[in-house]
Amino acid sequence: GNLDAFQLRPGIDDLLRKLRQPPGLALGALNCSWERLEQEGVAEFEGGGQEKPKPGEHLPAQESSYRLPTDIAWDSKGNTYITDGYVNSRVAKYDANGDWVMSWGSKGTGPGQFRLPHAIAIDANDNIYVGDRTNRRIQVFDHDGKLLREIRIDNQTTPVPPGLMPWMGNLPDMNGPVNTQKPGAPWTICISPGPTQYLYTSDAFPGRIYKLTLDGKLVGSSSSSGGSGSGCIDRVQRA
Repeated sequence: GNLDAFQLRPGIDDLLRKLRQPPGLALGALNCSWERLEQEGVAEFEGGGQEKPKPGEHLPAQESSYRLPTDIAWDSKGNTYITDGYVNSRVAKYDANGDWVMSWGSKGTGPGQFRLPHAIAIDANDNIYVGDRTNRRIQVFDHDGKLLREIRIDNQTTPVPPGLMPWMGNLPDMNGPVNTQKPGAPWTICISPGPTQYLYTSDAFPGRIYKLTLDGKLVGSSSSSGGSGSGCIDRVQRA
């Protein structure tokens, strides 16, 4: 691909220094553009570093701003999907021209609702996989936001090794209401290419990477988790 945007040519180095706590960056397949997420929205740049209008500026008035977006992905037709994220709890969709199409989701625990949609990926059939982290599940939608299925990992995994501690803070209360640090809460999602695709995701505790079929069957997981030794994983923030 064209990596010119990552060579710090005049103007781009200043641009990178202006970013404020961006949780992610992604490369678009069209026009060699690259995008990064900020607390208030998504900024898109051409290969030469020229900033384009923020998608959030085209949102309908009743949905006038992003609130801590978390991830971004594109389908085969060039449509953009953004998980918007820590506050709004929705998925926003734009067409290949950057025009607003729709959004779906609200804060909650029911089907199609989110409690921190933290990651997003799209398979070869343009199905949308959303890591609903605080609900400890992955929800799968079609390109129009129709819920197709729910994937859970916590009921398929092996027990956490005794004495293992999380990368940060106290051991999570497995019976408590906070799910972010519990096993199987998806922090990341990616889908492999090729004729047989697999879904990969990770959790913060015990710090495993999971391989699943697209219908949600667990194929395998990393055997070493937690800690800081060779082969151990503390946390995967972005796939």
